[in-house]
Amino acid sequence: MNIDYPYDKFEIIICPESKSTASSLGPEKIVLGSIHNQEQLNNSYIHEIGVRTIGLHRLENNSLTKAFFSNDYIGMLKLIETEIAYRKKKLLPSLKDDIFIKSMNLEELVNWRNDQKSSSDVINDFSKFYTNAKENNLI
Repeated sequence: MNIDYPYDKFEIIICPESKSTASSLGPEKIVLGSIHNQEQLNNSYIHEIGVRTIGLHRLENNSLTKAFFSNDYIGMLKLIETEIAYRKKKLLPSLKDDIFIKSMNLEELVNWRNDQKSSSDVINDFSKFYTNAKENNLI
C-alpha cells in the first residue's frame, strides 16, 4: 500500500481459551484463538494489521476523504475492510473462505473492488473508490 505501519509493534496473543478469530486489545495487539488452523490465523493477523496500516487517522485528516469520513463513518469502515480483503488475496492466494468478507457482508464490495484500478496513492484511491461505491449503492 506504500504506507508505513503507524505503530512500533504489533502483538498477537494466541489463547487456548479463546474462540475468537481476532479480538482487538488496542491498536497494536489482538487475541487469536488457538482452535483455528494456520490459514485462519494468517488470515486474521494479516487482516488486522492491514486495517491498522491504512489508519482511520489518515482518512479522517486528509482533505480528499475528510468529508466522507465525517458524513459516512460506517461506509468508510466498510471500504477499509474491503480494501484489505481485496489485497489479502494476493498474500494468501490459497485462502478460499475469508471469514471477514462473509461476517461483514462484503461480498458485493469485494467483487466490485476487483474491477477498480488502484494507484500508489491509497488516500486518492479511497476518495475515488468511495465516490464510485456510493454512486453504485454499495455503501
